[in-house]
Amino acid sequence: MTASPPSPSRRTVAKGAAWTVPALSVAAAAPTLAASPTLQCPAAPGWTVVDPAATPEFVVTPEGSGSRVDLRFGTLTPMTNAPAGATHFQWQPTGSLLAADQNGDLHGGSIYTYTGTPAPLSAGSDLRVLVDFSSFSSGWDENRRLEAYTVPYRVRWYEGDPNDASSTTLLDCDYSARVTATSWNADHSGGGLSPLA
Repeated sequence: MTASPPSPSRRTVAKGAAWTVPALSVAAAAPTLAASPTLQCPAAPGWTVVDPAATPEFVVTPEGSGSRVDLRFGTLTPMTNAPAGATHFQWQPTGSLLAADQNGDLHGGSIYTYTGTPAPLSAGSDLRVLVDFSSFSSGWDENRRLEAYTVPYRVRWYEGDPNDASSTTLLDCDYSARVTATSWNADHSGGGLSPLA
C-alpha cells in the first residue's frame, strides 16, 4: 500500500471539508441526481483499486474524551462509470459515519477529512477518512471492537478543470458505502478493511 500522508491538524481537516453537506441518510443506497436532467448519476461510483495488492487499513487511537478512527482506503481512481463529458471529480464524505461493534450496537462519529481536492479522472485520489467518536467517553477499549463502517459520501463530477472559471459542475451524486473489518491488532486497536464498495 502506498505510504499514508502525515496526519493533518484539526484545522487542516476542517478546512478540507468545507463543501460537505451534512445530515445525509446513510441508508439511502440509490444515488440521487442533483444537476442536469439530461445526465444520470452512475449506479456505482466506479472506484478501481490502482494497486490490487494494497490492503486498506484502519487504526483506532484514543484521543481526549473519545477515540479517533483513521480509515485508509488506499489510492483509487474513478474512471469506470464516469458520466459523459466528465474530466474531473471530487470525493468527499458527508454527514456522519456509523460503526457497528461486535454486539451489533451502532456508534456515530463525526467525519474529518482532507480527501476532497478536485482531480482529473486519470489522477485518482488517495482516500482516507478520519472519524472522531465522541460517544466513547472513556476512550477506546477492546470490548468495543468495531466490525463494520457505513460511510455516506458525495462525488462531484466536473467538465473541465474546476480551478478554471469556464469549468462546469455536471453532477453531484450521493452514495453510501460499507466496509468491514477483516483483521485486528492484538488489542483491537486497528487492522485491515474490506475494499470500499
